[in-house]
Amino acid sequence: MNKTDNRSIEVELNRLIHHINFLIQRVRTRELAKYGLTSARAAVLYILKTSNGKTIPSVIAARIFRSRSSITELLTRMENEGLITRTKEKGRNKNIMIGLTKKGEIAEDLSNSTNDLDNIFATLPAKKQLDLHATLTLVKNKLLEREGFSDDSEST
Repeated sequence: MNKTDNRSIEVELNRLIHHINFLIQRVRTRELAKYGLTSARAAVLYILKTSNGKTIPSVIAARIFRSRSSITELLTRMENEGLITRTKEKGRNKNIMIGLTKKGEIAEDLSNSTNDLDNIFATLPAKKQLDLHATLTLVKNKLLEREGFSDDSEST
């Protein structure tokens, strides 16, 4: 394959990934809307669930690649909706801890109960799913490195 062919396939891969991302977001948005959630809210709930029900805002911001101020706004809305709690930790650090409420736990469970995307990925044989996962992980890690993010935790 010559350099022109490589560039052509790179352009096509970029377009394909863009289209897949658009379609995944569309399916997921429709799915989450059934439960009054957005993808950002579902991501926060998932992070809290996988962090033993509580963590600090900076961890949430880092995991979903958002600024601290946009996370603060999102957490305020989620607290007002009764999905999370905020408590000031005692001690030297006095961090604000974000906790998952019972309503938040139920919403997180519902957000994963009927995942249409699982049905789509299930059409791929297990080997192809593993290959796709490995390839996308490589791409994600390169992008994280390029953008100066660390990948200390599981993807959201």
